[in-house]
Amino acid sequence: MTLRVENLEVKFERFRLEVPRLEFPPSSLTAVVGPNAAGKSTLLRSLALVLEPGSKSVFFDGRDAAGLDRRERARLIAYVPQELSLSFNYSVLDFLLTGRAAYIPVFSSPGRADLAAGRSALAYLGLGQYESAGMMELSSGIRRLVMIARALVQEAAVLVLDEPTTFLDPKHELETLALLRRLVDEKGKTVITALHSLEAAAAYTDRVVVVKDGRLVAAGPPGEVLVEPVLERTYEMGFTVVDVDGRTLFVKKDLGR
Repeated sequence: MTLRVENLEVKFERFRLEVPRLEFPPSSLTAVVGPNAAGKSTLLRSLALVLEPGSKSVFFDGRDAAGLDRRERARLIAYVPQELSLSFNYSVLDFLLTGRAAYIPVFSSPGRADLAAGRSALAYLGLGQYESAGMMELSSGIRRLVMIARALVQEAAVLVLDEPTTFLDPKHELETLALLRRLVDEKGKTVITALHSLEAAAAYTDRVVVVKDGRLVAAGPPGEVLVEPVLERTYEMGFTVVDVDGRTLFVKKDLGR
């Protein structure tokens, strides 16, 4: 599914996001990068329809998101926030079933198909042993994976994740990045995620979107976007981009030296 933005504008008291045009191709992994307070989370929440879009600003395969009801939206796009606030210690399976709301009739309970979808998502992520565990008992890394599993249970074509690797140890970071890549390559999902690691964006994604001060700086393949002039203008510091054994590394330097 293609997600397209046209003249998107989001205003807060002290911040404004403006994106004249941006397109996310089907079955692709896109990283949104930029400095702190650049507008990454605002952009992702707008794409995920957590922030109500204006008419004719967000489109799914040409359909205006503003005209879709809640159930239609849930079947099109799933959102994974940075962290989850829970007031009840749901079991992992029960938490996943909350992602089936768009498929369960009002006043009805989850059926066999819903349970099967939950267990299938856990199996795909290698989390079957956590089915009965309480969400509040999980480590941060496992909880992040369960949140992604819930997005899979939702069966949405587009997945939006806000910095899913933040505060993860190196092992869980790489596992999460590899999982996002698998969701594109094996399940055909359109995945959009905010990342702080430029190395991860270069290694795992098909496209990179760079934002700063609520404005779009650049968008395109990593090799065309993650280049020294763009990075120096965006982060206001020096960069040297080097290739080491097929991996792209970004050496940071003080512009004053």
